[in-house]
Amino acid sequence: MAIPKQLAASFSMPTLRQSTWTFCTSDGADLSISIPETKFGVVLSNVNLYVRNSGSSVVETLNFVGLGVGAGLQPIPVPGNFDFSLKNFPSFGDIYLGPCAPAQLSLNDFRGPCLVYQLTVQAGPGWGATFMFMGAKWVSAAVPPGPRAVAVIGSCRAVTVFEGASASVIPGAYGGYGAFGVCL
Repeated sequence: MAIPKQLAASFSMPTLRQSTWTFCTSDGADLSISIPETKFGVVLSNVNLYVRNSGSSVVETLNFVGLGVGAGLQPIPVPGNFDFSLKNFPSFGDIYLGPCAPAQLSLNDFRGPCLVYQLTVQAGPGWGATFMFMGAKWVSAAVPPGPRAVAVIGSCRAVTVFEGASASVIPGAYGGYGAFGVCL
């Protein structure tokens, strides 16, 4: 049985539209606390984004703070890790309009509930990729944790995707996390 085109189109992912904002660089730090035997833990995350709107020379700072869960492996079985990146570490990315974005984003459209997903590979120096769903409707914060990701992603106004260099206290670690928080 073939799926009608109209029905199939309703299940397709929306196309991301490029924003007028430019990703300049980022910095931040993640502290993970875990039980080495399980490979799962809790992550406290702080990400600073440095962004600029086209036509402006002013670089604005956005600060995300959140708490989440992660999974990963590290060669030294200690109950956690600390990784960080600095503004002058190489990084690059793009900013897209989210599902609830106006035609043009303002700085305030980035602020509010935010969801971050990050994957990293550390050999001492490391590399990570981050997806941030920013400026979601405040009501999404009241949604229970399971469906909260859908509420935040579905109501966000900006999507920032970037990657860059980082460093870790425990070399040879790799993994990922998801965190819910707020962007100020």
